[in-house]
Amino acid sequence: MQIEIEVNGQILKTRKGDILLSVLNQNGIRVPTLCSMEGFPPTGACRLCIVEVEGMADLVPACSYPVEEWMKVNTHSARVIQARRTIVELLISNHPDECLYCFQNKHCELQKLATELNVMERKGRTRQFTRKIDRSSPSIIHDASKCVLCGRCIRICDHQRVSALEFISRGTEMRVGTVGDKGLSSSDCISCGQCIRVCPTGSLQEKGHLDELISHLHQKQQQVIALVDPAVMVSIGDELGFRSGKDVSGLLFSALRKIGFDQVHSGSESVDITMFQAARLWKHTATKGPGPSLISFCPSWMQYIENLRPDLMSCVLPVLSPAQTFGRLIKDINTNSYIVYFSPCVGSKMESQKAEHQKEGIPYLNSVMSTRELIQLIQLFGIDFDRINNEVPDSLLNSVPMSRLLSSLSGGYMEGLMKAISVVDPDNYSLDGNKAKFRGPKSCKKNIMLHYTIEQKWTACSTLDEGINLIDQSMQSKYPELFEIMACPGGCINGGGQPGNKSDKVNKPRIKEIYDQDSELSGQISQLYAEVSKVSKKLPVLELKAKED
Repeated sequence: MQIEIEVNGQILKTRKGDILLSVLNQNGIRVPTLCSMEGFPPTGACRLCIVEVEGMADLVPACSYPVEEWMKVNTHSARVIQARRTIVELLISNHPDECLYCFQNKHCELQKLATELNVMERKGRTRQFTRKIDRSSPSIIHDASKCVLCGRCIRICDHQRVSALEFISRGTEMRVGTVGDKGLSSSDCISCGQCIRVCPTGSLQEKGHLDELISHLHQKQQQVIALVDPAVMVSIGDELGFRSGKDVSGLLFSALRKIGFDQVHSGSESVDITMFQAARLWKHTATKGPGPSLISFCPSWMQYIENLRPDLMSCVLPVLSPAQTFGRLIKDINTNSYIVYFSPCVGSKMESQKAEHQKEGIPYLNSVMSTRELIQLIQLFGIDFDRINNEVPDSLLNSVPMSRLLSSLSGGYMEGLMKAISVVDPDNYSLDGNKAKFRGPKSCKKNIMLHYTIEQKWTACSTLDEGINLIDQSMQSKYPELFEIMACPGGCINGGGQPGNKSDKVNKPRIKEIYDQDSELSGQISQLYAEVSKVSKKLPVLELKAKED
């Protein structure tokens, strides 16, 4: 039922029962909030979205208040603004004065709110907060002193079906910690980094390796080699002054060489190698009988299996992730090399520290740095992108990459696998439909492959919750099913190490750029397969082990 309400003297049309905050946002009226997250039910925890409703004695939280016919709302009355200022002042009274060297400086939502509401000084300190920094995780640092108790991290962790975080204690002693308060390394954390992306302050951040890298670049005791993940190439441009989604890979390769890297490689090659390895194993998944098979190079998803679903380990195709594939190949060629992987994924930091990805205690990937850290590196070395030229990456293969940037998106590995299978097993499969079935905004996308006369269902998911449910359902299926699972919504393009705004306004241009660059490459795929076959023989079989209690 459509109704009318009055907001700041303006008549707005909406539907009865709609949440007031959503109605305001849809009509371009911004109301501040710290706890609200799109797609999640409201909690009303921060109270910053309070508004004045005529006829009501108390201010009401817009995030949880349903609209009623002919209600009159004032979103920025003197009373409302003063109440919001008081809330921010109270938050700041319990917050450390570390803005200058905080991870979130200039990106902190609390800092922006203080500026917006003209809160220019600390009015007092309500209590002394004992600093407690959890550095136990190989990927994530948790600084409880910067927490504003918005609960975003807890909600996103629950949404990931991990539930490693919770509120601890009550009243003035309440804080966010891991279940059992034993630290991130002893929790079920899968290092997806989504908690970092939703945290409004610097309470959660990635474990950085910038100082270590700079030391290696200056000392030159080893050949320093960079690997740039495809998802980085279309997400970093926003932060460097380019239009959203622009592929700046050529300029990025040039910038990294100017910084001092001896070699700079595109991650697309490594993706191609893993795709052809997976293609050779694919026909075994189609003929093994009913049940799920899993193909995924998402470190956080693999950690989820180890931590919470070890029963699925036997379903995983034994193929190394693209980054680990690259590390093994380079170390085989040049043992005295220091490899830096620039990744959209915080989970890659955790993956590189696993024993199976090390040799004599030294990781094949010596350092994993997020897109955010790459931006810091470029700014530190003063690279002016307006004054450098596009350059091509160094290469392991004498061919054009097949996958290009597709691996950045959920469903991209499935598309790459289709192309690889068309060369590896061209006479024994057919595809019902086309690659478009793995594209679009849906969190889970499905298609059907036919191997000989055997039907196999293919599903790509970028939500652990829905993906796990579908995998469990496939246990009872009459058909073999193949799943590609990613832990971050939409895929690596929204990885835990990515910078900037998380809205669709940013992601849609990035997605368009990725699909615009995609091509079938026709006859070049056969040439690429011949190249891949030569190098892939050097790679070991992936071994998964369950996490020990």
